[in-house]
Amino acid sequence: MTFCPFSHTLLHHQIFAAGHFLLTHLLLDQLKASPSGGRIVNVMANVYRLGEIVMDDLHFDHQREYKPGEAYAQSKLAQLMGSRRLAKHLESTYDRLLVEKIIHE
Repeated sequence: MTFCPFSHTLLHHQIFAAGHFLLTHLLLDQLKASPSGGRIVNVMANVYRLGEIVMDDLHFDHQREYKPGEAYAQSKLAQLMGSRRLAKHLESTYDRLLVEKIIHE
């Protein structure tokens, strides 16, 4: 599923991005309610370094030819950016929640 054909790009997005995002946000209130705080850990491949987000062609259907490796790298970069944004937001609103990023080779 990592390198899926173009016909499965929506499924790829749902599995690798939207699912993690939704689960995190569904659990956020419970983490905030915990007396000892909580921890959100995002594990991702370092392939994000190869990613580029082209806002005008997020789904590879206008300007760029679809390449599964590029799509995967883009999804990992988006995951990292989302994790950083969440960490910044939680840091300013709730100091007992920790967001960690673990990047593997």
